[in-house]
Amino acid sequence: MALVGGGGAGNVGGGAPAGVGTSINYVGDHCYVYSGIVNTSGQNNDVTLAEFSTASNSYIVGFLNPVSNKIDGTSGDDLIFRLFVNDEQISAFVIDNNATFNLFEEIQLLFAGDSRVKITCRNTSSSTAREVGVIFTGRVYA
Repeated sequence: MALVGGGGAGNVGGGAPAGVGTSINYVGDHCYVYSGIVNTSGQNNDVTLAEFSTASNSYIVGFLNPVSNKIDGTSGDDLIFRLFVNDEQISAFVIDNNATFNLFEEIQLLFAGDSRVKITCRNTSSSTAREVGVIFTGRVYA
């Protein structure tokens, strides 16, 4: 069982798990981030979808799924999602204006303890606001 918040059981920090937001939520040996739907804000302006730190006494293996209203490929805009760990960009992926995006495409990730994670998105093609988000689900290991 992951030692979230110290002690001998998972999620000993107490309280009920949160819902939508930018921070990580722990439920027993699992964790998640549901950013909810966020609008991009102008061309080439990053919007933060998730920003959190992992617990120091554990690591996380999980899956990141980008979310976009472009699933039918008709908006004509390119969206770039960026993943930062400890202020270093480690990944970027684009949903381009001609693609039909598969929501089941996911990126497997491993986050070490004490990692600062930030996920952003920007519309690189126009100033039109597009609905975007991320879903991250993972397993916590002590």
